[in-house]
Amino acid sequence: MEENEPLDETSENENIQSDIPIFPFIRKFGLIGSGILMLFTIVSYSVNGIASNSEFSTAIISIVLSNLVCFLAYVGIMTWAIMEYKESNEGYASLGKAFLVTFLTGLFMAVVFMIFTIIITSVLEMNLFGLGDNSDLQNSFEVMGLFMTIFSSLFSLITNSIGGAVIALIISASIKKERPLGSNSF
Repeated sequence: MEENEPLDETSENENIQSDIPIFPFIRKFGLIGSGILMLFTIVSYSVNGIASNSEFSTAIISIVLSNLVCFLAYVGIMTWAIMEYKESNEGYASLGKAFLVTFLTGLFMAVVFMIFTIIITSVLEMNLFGLGDNSDLQNSFEVMGLFMTIFSSLFSLITNSIGGAVIALIISASIKKERPLGSNSF
């Protein structure tokens, strides 16, 4: 009888610990969120371009509103990811898993968006300055712009990671639901 008890206890612990993998959720919602942010950024650039030709206060309001919408989309996607994970995991998500899902989803979005920003900025800078004739000047602007874009993007990634961790902790603490001790999940 003693030989069977550790096996039963081990199988019960395995059942309690058998949460579903988090990486499909991170990939799915990271790509959805990145796509939404990219689309909104392209629309925002065109609206801000129109607004920049008008009054200064209108341009500032437009930029603030676009940043607010991006922030709300960021938080919304992170929340949606953990809600889907929780629903797929029989309504349960520990604080640790909830934090990982929300934080890594936000980090995934930040990395994809950073790559997009580097690409879109390098394309927009050449069009803004109209550098097509002077190849030396164009090359120096390309190199300088690339380094500045990469540096600012990496700095943005670091600050987004720190801010994303705080946001993820708040979201996961409010959404978590621990499994009752001793419950089996089949």
